[in-house]
Amino acid sequence: MKLLNKSTLYFVLSLFPVLVIGWFIIYILIGQQISDNTDETLVAQKKIIISNFIIKDSIEIQYFNDADNDVKISSLRAPKAISDIFSNIVVFDSTEMEYVTIRQLQSSFVKDGKPFEIVVTRSNFNSKELAESISIALLLMFGLILVSVIIINRLISKRLFAPFYYALEKLSRISFADTAPISFQSSSTTEFHELNRTLDTMTRKMFVDYTNQKQFTENAAHELQTPLAVITSRIDMLIQDRNLSENSMEQIQEIEKSVKKLSNLNKSLLLLSKIENRQFEGAEDVYVQEVMDKILFQFEEPIKSKNLRVMKEYLASTTLHINPFLAEILLSNLVQNAVRYNMPDGDISIELKGNLISISNSGEPIQGNTAKLFDRFTKFSSSVESIGLGLAIVKQICLYYNFKIHYRFMDGMHTFEINF
Repeated sequence: MKLLNKSTLYFVLSLFPVLVIGWFIIYILIGQQISDNTDETLVAQKKIIISNFIIKDSIEIQYFNDADNDVKISSLRAPKAISDIFSNIVVFDSTEMEYVTIRQLQSSFVKDGKPFEIVVTRSNFNSKELAESISIALLLMFGLILVSVIIINRLISKRLFAPFYYALEKLSRISFADTAPISFQSSSTTEFHELNRTLDTMTRKMFVDYTNQKQFTENAAHELQTPLAVITSRIDMLIQDRNLSENSMEQIQEIEKSVKKLSNLNKSLLLLSKIENRQFEGAEDVYVQEVMDKILFQFEEPIKSKNLRVMKEYLASTTLHINPFLAEILLSNLVQNAVRYNMPDGDISIELKGNLISISNSGEPIQGNTAKLFDRFTKFSSSVESIGLGLAIVKQICLYYNFKIHYRFMDGMHTFEINF
C-alpha cells in the first residue's frame, strides 16, 4: 500500500471513532436539552393553571379538565404534599394511530384549605422528531467534514510528499551504465532536504566504489590470467619432455588439473562480479531451443561416457529476453550440473513450455541443507571438477533478470525450474 493511502487510512480510522462518539454525545445533550425545556414548559403551565384556578373562585374543576385535555385537576381527600414529579408514559394516539411517549408532571396545591392534585402532560412526539432531525443534520455535517478533511489531507499530503516521490522515481532510474550519478534537487522542507542531501552523498559514493571495484576486478582477473597462462604453457612443454619419469608425469598432470581449476575459478569469480555489478547490457530475444541444442552438442562426449539418456520435450517456442552470453552460461551450467552429478546409465529430462524451463537428472538425494544449494562454494559431493560456483552463477543471472528458480527432488529426479 502506498504511503499516501496508508496515512489516509490511518487518519480515517482515527477520526471516525471521534466523530461517532462526538455525534453520540451531542445527540444525548440535544435530547437532554429538549427534555429540560419540556419540563420547564410543564412547570410554567402548571403555575399558570394553579394561579387561574385559585384566583377564580367560581370556576369548577371540570371547567379546567374540559378546557384542556393535557390538564387534569382532581381533589384530594386528605392533604398530601406532592413535589413536582416528572415521568414518561406511553399512550395510544388515535390521530397518528400509534403509541407515543408523553411527558407528565404530577404536583399538588391547596385552595381554600382544600388539597388538589394537578397533572399536566405534553407530547414528546415533536420533540423527538426535532431531536432526530438535528441528529441526522449533524450526521450529514460530520460526514461532509470527514470527506472534506480526507480530500484536503490527501491534496496537502500529495503536495508535501512530492519531493519524496520525486526522489523515489530518481532512485529507480539509477544505473551504473551512466557516466555520472543522478543529483537530487533541494527541497524547502527540512526533512526532505536532508534526505536528498544524504542520497546525493550516498549515490556519489556508490559510483566511486563501483568504479574502483570494477577496475580492481578487471585488473585482478587480467593479472591472474597472465601467469596462469604462462604456467599452463610451461606444463604443456614439460609434458612433451620424454625424459620425465612416470611419477613426475603424474605429478605434472595433477598440477595441470589444479591450474585449470584455478583458472576456471578466476573466470567464474570475475563473471559473478560482472553480473552483480550489472555490467551486461544488450538484452535480446534468445530462442532457448537453439541454445539448448547447441549446449547438448557440446556435452555430447560426457553424456556418452556415462551412457545417459536425454529426453527433450519442447512444447513451445520459448524465448528469453536476455544477454545471449548470459543465456548460454545459464543453460550450460544447469546442463553441466545434470551431467556431472548424474549416475551411470541415468536420465536427463529437458522440458520447455511457455514461460518455464525445466532440467532434471537422476541421482541420489542430496545429503545436506538444500537451501544452501545456490550459495557460493557449496558442494554436496567430492567431485574434484566442481568449484562450487556453477549454481551460484545461475542464481545471480536469474536475480539479474528477475527470473524465479526452484529446486526439488522427487521420484529419484533432481529438478531445476526457471520461471520467467
